[in-house]
Amino acid sequence: MRASLAGLSALFFTFSLSLAVAGPARAQTADDAAAQAHFTVAASYYDQGEYEDALREFENAYRLSHRAQLFYNFALCYQQLGDYPHAIEYLERYLAEVTEIPNRATLEIRLGNWREHHGSASTETGTGTETGTGTET
Repeated sequence: MRASLAGLSALFFTFSLSLAVAGPARAQTADDAAAQAHFTVAASYYDQGEYEDALREFENAYRLSHRAQLFYNFALCYQQLGDYPHAIEYLERYLAEVTEIPNRATLEIRLGNWREHHGSASTETGTGTETGTGTET
């Protein structure tokens, strides 16, 4: 099951907000604006099922912004591409590097499921027993 545009829109809002409030004295830089543009294009590609193109654009956004929140988007793209080792890697990084995640418990369960069903030697974050790996919105 693929994540809905609404889920990506929520991440886009978070991403946009993090750019806007990065510092009270800091104006939005050209890199921030370019990163946001890449994110918008990536979300569009993702919604159209063009996961490789979406991943490329999310990577471009990360290259410019270094926002760890983008690791979640990487994980979703890799999941859709059936590349669970990379999906696991980036979901682990997201959980390890982003402190405020409202659905952290659900994502930790998902990570445990991915590890169980698709194998991973890493055990940095929690495990779970829920069946199914539907994406969050």
